[in-house]
Amino acid sequence: TKTGLRDRSRYLIQLPLEVGSTWKAVLSASAVETYRIVSVGEPCTVDAGTFNDCLVVEGSIKRDEKVTLHSRFVWLKDVGLGRIQTEAEIVGKGRVPQTDQSLVSFALDARPKGKKKKAADDGPDTWQK
Repeated sequence: TKTGLRDRSRYLIQLPLEVGSTWKAVLSASAVETYRIVSVGEPCTVDAGTFNDCLVVEGSIKRDEKVTLHSRFVWLKDVGLGRIQTEAEIVGKGRVPQTDQSLVSFALDARPKGKKKKAADDGPDTWQK
């Protein structure tokens, strides 16, 4: 949308695309996710290679009094989601890694230049202003 990238429940990326920007997603009365942009336009590496313009978003949700889940999403300009890393912060144990999923390959759209897909709003075409 004109205000960010959404799935059915939440903004995955919300404008403005500035380091430190935050937003929340209320999934239920007891489940609130908090997100923060930690990097904009910096290089990053995933299994599929190194990319010059990436967006990194971190999120967290408190599951109960003892466990908070933390997520790190790495978005690759012109490609999409490149990496998801999750950790469980457990009282008495600290942060325990849970998952690390990385894009291993991708193919760009083969349409000739100037032929855009038809969509009401593709959103911003760059991470940077």
